Amino acid sequence: MEQMLRKTARWSGWMVVVVIATAMAVALLPLVPSAQATEVNLPPRPTRTPTPTPTPTPTPHPTFVPPPSPEPRPAGSSAADGALIELHVQFAPRLTAAAAWQVLTVVQWQDSAGGWHAVDGWQGTPDRVAGGTATKVWWLPPSLFGRGPFRWVVVEQAGGQQLGRSATFSLPSRAGDKLEIEVDLTP
Repeated sequence: MEQMLRKTARWSGWMVVVVIATAMAVALLPLVPSAQATEVNLPPRPTRTPTPTPTPTPTPHPTFVPPPSPEPRPAGSSAADGALIELHVQFAPRLTAAAAWQVLTVVQWQDSAGGWHAVDGWQGTPDRVAGGTATKVWWLPPSLFGRGPFRWVVVEQAGGQQLGRSATFSLPSRAGDKLEIEVDLTP
């Protein structure tokens, strides 16, 4: 029996050691870092591979060459030696003839980028005002035949407010031709 008591005491001793070790492990468990994954705020990932967008290569604009200034009509030449463009501006009835004489007419040319530029030499006040219509005429040499696009602009005075403009047009293509352009400023 004594041997049995010793075995039980040994067994009880080991049980006490195991219980104390387990209790200590459980007590120290909150101090041990967790091996679980923690949630990290990462940006969302694309669901498919993005297709790279090519960067456009700028295409250079060709050098814009304005039309040459119109040549003055040579002395002794007739309209048949060149061609004419003639502007007719219709004014409101309340506008006096004196005011109609004050407007400035400007022929403009359009570059291939869509910009409008005044043609040197084709700017001036009307040649004639009669019955609510102002008229301006420009002669052009054969070297300018068929060029375009152009438009005629009517302004209050040099650098003043634009009053109206014509539709775009191309210059006549044959000697003796006359192109008539209308701008209506009536309400």
